[in-house]
Amino acid sequence: MGATDDTVLEGQEVLDQFRAQNKAYLRDGLDYLLNDGRWIFALIAGALGFLALWSKWSD
Repeated sequence: MGATDDTVLEGQEVLDQFRAQNKAYLRDGLDYLLNDGRWIFALIAGALGFLALWSKWSD
């Protein structure tokens, strides 16, 4: 019975570490998008603006 409890505890510890690591990855990803990745949003906004103007000009 004791060995099973230890295995469950080890599994829970691994799961907790995995969750903490995923939270860190999400936090880093959001930080990148909001700070370093602003050029991505600018590129998308520029492309959408260009398409909007293009559709207006082509009428």
